[in-house]
Amino acid sequence: MSKNWGVLSNFLAKLRFGKAAKQVSSYAIICDVGCGVHGSFLHYVSGKIQKGYGFDKKVEPAQNEKIKLEIIDDLEQGLPLADESVTDIVMLALIEHLYSPDFLLKECYRVLKPGGRAIFTVPSPQAKPLLEFLAYKLHICSEVEVRDHKHYYSNAQLKGLFYNAGFADVKVGRFLFFLNQYGCAFKN
Repeated sequence: MSKNWGVLSNFLAKLRFGKAAKQVSSYAIICDVGCGVHGSFLHYVSGKIQKGYGFDKKVEPAQNEKIKLEIIDDLEQGLPLADESVTDIVMLALIEHLYSPDFLLKECYRVLKPGGRAIFTVPSPQAKPLLEFLAYKLHICSEVEVRDHKHYYSNAQLKGLFYNAGFADVKVGRFLFFLNQYGCAFKN
C-alpha cells in the first residue's frame, strides 16, 4: 500500500485553508478545533490574528507569542477556554469525524464572543464514494482518515446541528465541484 496520499491531502488542506482564511476576522482570537499535528491553519493565518489556540488529540504541544497548541484526547470533555473568550472558531474537516458533534458545537457556542463565528468545512455526501475510491482502490488519500468519517452531512443537516447548538445564522456553501461544504455559523 502506498503512502502517496500526502500530496492530495496537502492540496485539499490548502483549499480548505483558503476558504476558511477569508472568513477569519482581522485581529481575531481563534480557536482551531481539530488543528492537526502542527496547527497548520493557525500558522497560515498568523499574520492576521491576535491569538490562536489549537486543540487536537494528535497535536504536538507548542506555544509562542501568538499560538498555543494543546492536546485534547476527547472533545466531548469540553474546550479549556473561558466563556466568550474567542472571536472565531475553526473546524476544518472535523465534524464528520465525530459520532455526535452536538456537545462540541455547544462548547464552541459557549467560548465564542457575541458576534463571533464558527467557520467549518466538511465533505458532502456526494464525496463519499469518491473518497472511498481514492483511499481504498487508488491509495492516494488516507484510508485511516476516510474510514474514520462517521457521517456525511447535507446542507440542511449542517444547519440543523448549528441551530440546535444555539447559533442564530448559519450559511453553508459548496466548493471543489460540490464535493466539500464550507460555512459560517454566527453567534448573536
